[in-house]
Amino acid sequence: MDISGHSWYTNVMAYFSGKYEQTLDPKYRLRIPTKVREIFPGEKFVLAIHGVEKKLVLFTKSYVDEALARATSQARISDTPLSKAIELWASNLQHIEEDSQGRFVIAQHLREYAGVTNSVIFAAGVDRVSVYAKEEYQKAMGAVNFAEAFAQLEIGGF
Repeated sequence: MDISGHSWYTNVMAYFSGKYEQTLDPKYRLRIPTKVREIFPGEKFVLAIHGVEKKLVLFTKSYVDEALARATSQARISDTPLSKAIELWASNLQHIEEDSQGRFVIAQHLREYAGVTNSVIFAAGVDRVSVYAKEEYQKAMGAVNFAEAFAQLEIGGF
């Protein structure tokens, strides 16, 4: 899915970086990091399953709306792998609803999918904000050969 023309992609490329750790409170609540909110003032957010890794992905609602519109225009309403993939993704979206203190609860089925029990890492990505259970983040990063990955990027300074 090409998202390079979307303002969400441009803003993440230009401004969002770093990683942010939070601990869920006893009711499984957390907050979207302030840096993300500053980039997307007034935006609503949606959590989605990743599909490959044991993590969640945070998108703006406007991005999800555009992605679903593009995807459904490519898929016929039938029993095809593409329509099933759209159904899987759409049925596992969580529209973030915050309380008066800016907290939200990750739905139980998404917590189970991502292995979230206590600490969460919000990690910047070029085209997404990944949301990992802390342990899963450590596993994912430990499995990467960064020297090889950075060499493939062809960016100076690595």
